[in-house]
This record gives sequence, structure tokens and C-alpha cells, in this order.
Amino acid sequence: EAPTTVEPGARFDYRLEVTNATGKTVHEVTLSFTVPPSLTVVSASDDGTVEGQVVRWTIPQLADGEAAARTVTVETPLTYLTLIVREATAQAADWPQPAFPAPVRTRVEGGVLPIAVARTLMGQRVTVEGIATMYTGGYYAGTNNAKFYLQDESGGIQIQCFDENGEPPTVALGDRVRVTGEVGVYRNSIQIVPQSNPDDVVILGQAEVPPPRQLSVGQLLQDPAVPGWFVAATGVATRIEEATYSFQIDLADEEGNVVLVYVDKLTGLDLAVEAMEVGHRYTIAGIAEMYNDTLELKPRIPDDIVEVYPPVLAVGGDAPVNARPGATIPFTLTVSNHTEAPFSQVVVTSALPTGSAALAEVGDGGAVAEGVIRWTLPSLPAGESASVHFTAVVTGEEGVVTVPSYAAWASEWLTHETGLPLLTFVGDTVPIWAVQGPGLASPYKLKTLSTEGVVTSLFPDLGGFWIQSLTPDEDPRTSEGLFVYVGEADVQVSPGDRVQVRGRVRERGAQTELHIGGPEDVQVL
Repeated sequence: EAPTTVEPGARFDYRLEVTNATGKTVHEVTLSFTVPPSLTVVSASDDGTVEGQVVRWTIPQLADGEAAARTVTVETPLTYLTLIVREATAQAADWPQPAFPAPVRTRVEGGVLPIAVARTLMGQRVTVEGIATMYTGGYYAGTNNAKFYLQDESGGIQIQCFDENGEPPTVALGDRVRVTGEVGVYRNSIQIVPQSNPDDVVILGQAEVPPPRQLSVGQLLQDPAVPGWFVAATGVATRIEEATYSFQIDLADEEGNVVLVYVDKLTGLDLAVEAMEVGHRYTIAGIAEMYNDTLELKPRIPDDIVEVYPPVLAVGGDAPVNARPGATIPFTLTVSNHTEAPFSQVVVTSALPTGSAALAEVGDGGAVAEGVIRWTLPSLPAGESASVHFTAVVTGEEGVVTVPSYAAWASEWLTHETGLPLLTFVGDTVPIWAVQGPGLASPYKLKTLSTEGVVTSLFPDLGGFWIQSLTPDEDPRTSEGLFVYVGEADVQVSPGDRVQVRGRVRERGAQTELHIGGPEDVQVL
């Protein structure tokens, strides 16, 4: 005999009882029991011998009418199945007929399953428990629906909650959640669908989100167990394109393997993607998931996209976009050691500001000699950065203050590395030609600034209008026009209006745009 139902991973006993009804005493009674192959034998009572899945006992004698019982303790696998025991016998040495019991059936059901096991039980109702590696609201799930991802030590899986099954839950990263639902497939993505969202999705508490599994692009593409996991891969961005509801990035490794990075716009990662550059190297983390026949890597938060710098010494600068007459402009130069070894005697130099400004103060132990500001840092550890600072006072009423050049090198890195010139425009605006810049992307990408121009045309279907500068810079590499994106904001302008516009510089569809925050950011002059 055995219980009719048990949970996955549980232990239970098979009890065997033999009764002598022969009318005489029998001897050397051998009791043999074959345990179903999916079970693990834990122990056998009364010194029973275990050989593989077969357990045997020998009872020296059994008097007429006497009964003897033996038990086998077993452990169920972490899955659902039906166990049927058919192979059990009792045979006495001095009785010719063996005895056989009726088959015993036990269903393994209920309980909490490992996610990897649940993924294999198509069409079955399962319960899993894990940590949320993706929050609700970041991946499109259909109108009024929600989806999130759970992960345990064995795997990860999508949880799809339909509005028709009750109000979908709100799940945050790190929530520990128990989910009951039916396992199914949608567009080759394995998912669990709760039948009653309020009852079948239970948030148990909070935990740390596990770190992503670090995989190569090749491993990511070739391992069939990857879908559902929170993973990370490193490669070069060979394509960055914007679609209506997503950004799509090709991430390639040195062997030529390419994985599609799919960035759902519901994640709000627009700015993180726009900061990326084709040809640069990145480590991108996210949920690995199938969509039809394509494996996608789907980032969730800004920290999932991290640039991997080449092993070099690098220098960059920062300065305000604008400054008023008489104001003090702070300049910052940052030198970074992207190698795996420390640098010593790191030298940072800067040309003096030119234009409508005069040098005011040099910080961090720097000194001026022969028209150059110079700092010497004793050391710069591997993987770290250091900054130096100086200020200038605006002396004119208009124009631009420029730091035309700056550089850095070290005893172990003799190449003089340089950065882009730093420009600060006197007043409240930046000319359109400067916003556009001479390159493929604006030098002010993702910065917030103001500019002025004349409205040349309205494009309500595109959510904005074009403005043009009245004072061109006569540089054929720059453009004098700029598209102002207003979205749903109620902005009233007409062709010919001279306007001042404030917004964030964005690169969309290989075009530089200025995105306003609201109607107050557009002023007709």
C-alpha cells in the first residue's frame, strides 16, 4: 500500500504485508519489491537488501495465520507523474505458489516545482516560486495585461497575466513570488498563465535579484536552456535601429555570432540606447527569450547596458552649455585608466580658455606655464578615473568661450590622448549650427539646452516643426535647420515665427532633434 497522492520531492513509504493462509508454517519466505525507476530508494526496513531498484527481505518462517510487514522509504522526483507498482512477490521455500499483490497507483502532484521542470510540463497546471528578474510594465503584454519573469536555481520563465483573469499584479524586481498556472507556449516563448491573478500570484517578500549568468554571444545562441534566464553577454554593437515600439541592436562577438538585443520602449531605456554608438563594445544584460525563431536579449533597466572601454588611457572634458556675462564657468577634465595595470606620473594639460573669458582659478595643484595648464597625478589605479578642475570668468556680452584642446599621458602610456573641444556659449542659447555639429551626431546629444530660430514648416503628423537659424556659421559640415519634437504638447506656432526653444537633444532615426518637456519650453519672440 502507498498514499494515493504525494508532492514532488517528497518522501513516502511503500508498505508490504505478507500473510500466511496456507494452513501450515512456511519457511524462507522471500519478499521482493521493485521500486518504480523514477523514484529514489532512501531506505528499507528490517535489513532489507537494495540492488538498484529491487528490494528483498527473507523471513525465516511464518506460522499459519501470521502476518509480517516491511516498508521501503522512497523520494519522488521534482516533476508530476503517476507511479504504478506491479512487480512485488512473496515466495516460500516450501510452498509452490508465489503470491502477487494488486497494482498500486500513486500520483505525484501539487507542491512547488523547479522552474526548469515546470517548463517541460506543457498544458499542465503547476506551481513555481522564484525571484522576479523582470518587473511588470516593462515588456509589452497586450492591452491591460501584464507579464514578468521569475527565476530560481534551475531556470527562468515568463508569467503572462491576462486582464480577463482578474486585475494583473504589480511585481517589482526582487519580489519573491509564488505562481500557479498553466504552462503553455506563445510565439515559441514558454510561459505560465495564472487562471486567477489575485489567487494564483502571491508576492511572498523581497530578495536580492540574482546576478546575470555571464555568457558569450555564441553560448547565448547555442544553449537551448538559456530562454527565460537573466543573462549578460559582451560584444560590439554593429547595428542600432529604432522601430515604432522598440530599439533593435545587433551585438556581435569576435567569432561573428550575432544576438538581437530587443529594447522594449516601455522600459524607458530610450536615452540609454541613444547614448550607444555603433562600433563600441558593450556588456548587455537582460532576459533571454525566444520570439518565433529568434532568440532575443531584452534589457530591463539602464544599468543593463554598460560600455566596455578598450584598454587605453582616455581623457574627456565637461563644461556648461551656457554662461551669462560675468559668470564663472567651471571646467572639468577627467582622465580614465581603462587598462588592467596602474599608471604613474599621469600628466593632464589644457589650453587656456579663448574667446569671451579669462582664466580665474586652477585647482587640484595645477599650474600655468607658457599658456598651458598642467597637472601631474602621482598614480592612477587600473580601472579608475580622476578629475582636475579650473574656472574662467566670462568677460564679454556674447560669443563663445572655448577650451580648444586638452590632453593626458603617463609614464607607461606615452601617447598624448586628447578630447573634443569644450564650448560654452555666452547668453541663454546655443546656435543651431552648434547643436547639429560637424559630425553624424550632435556633440550635445542627450544634453538639455535652448536655441533660437525661425519656424519654417509644421509637421503635426510627425509631432513637431522645423526651425532654421538666421545667423549661419558658413560651415558646410553643419546644418542650419533643426526639428523640434513636441509630441502631444499643445504648442501654437506658425511659419515665420521667431522662437526660442528649450529641450533635450536626441538622435532618432539618424536625425538630430530637440525634444521639449512641455508647451512652456517654446516661446514666440
